[in-house]
Amino acid sequence: MPYCSRCGVEVEDKTVKCPLCESPIQHLDDQNHPVFYYPQDIPPEYKERRIFHRGAFTLFISILLFIPIAITIIADLTHHQTITWSAIPVFSLISAWGLFFIISHLYKSPIALGFSLFADLALFLFALEQVLETEREWFLPLGLSIAGILFLTILIVMLFILFSTRHGFNIIGAVLLAASVLCFFIDLFVSRYISETGQIRLSWSLFVVFSTLPLALFSFYLHYIKKVPLKFKRIFHL
Repeated sequence: MPYCSRCGVEVEDKTVKCPLCESPIQHLDDQNHPVFYYPQDIPPEYKERRIFHRGAFTLFISILLFIPIAITIIADLTHHQTITWSAIPVFSLISAWGLFFIISHLYKSPIALGFSLFADLALFLFALEQVLETEREWFLPLGLSIAGILFLTILIVMLFILFSTRHGFNIIGAVLLAASVLCFFIDLFVSRYISETGQIRLSWSLFVVFSTLPLALFSFYLHYIKKVPLKFKRIFHL
């Protein structure tokens, strides 16, 4: 006699479901092949629904960042009766919250994401210049220039990846080329800023350019000329 594979109770030959647990009963036909009776669909009440509540998560991150901001300001006011050193970590945490909000809400729009990240970085550097007491202004000649070239390189790489019909070694080449260009301009802006006569003297960026540029060109060669496929899913086990 057949029996239930779940609870072990014996049932009649033509029984389809177990009378105790209502599990399907397995039967053997004349050729000794098992016949399984499966439900056509999973009942709706058992379907797992995972919904990402973006607003609730944003509120959680906001509360999580508000706690160290409040502690930092209270500690600074307790010892100095005014805002001094606490402005730097406060502005840093606010900028970090802005980065999280921008990425989580604008990740589907590369252009809006790039402009928003540039604005967040520029505002942070401007606020940092107002807090730090320096003899020379560095936001316009140095900070804004670095933020601008960083924004342009990231935006160009994102658009290149977005409009590429086939992804492979060209992505690696684009990232390496963007990194070399970014380091070159950062070294250029810094050397011009620290020079008293305004002369440009490149130093460390030349090592970066001469080490990454051949790798970038070789990656483009493998992708467009040799047409060697690169399986990102296999490499990262996706």
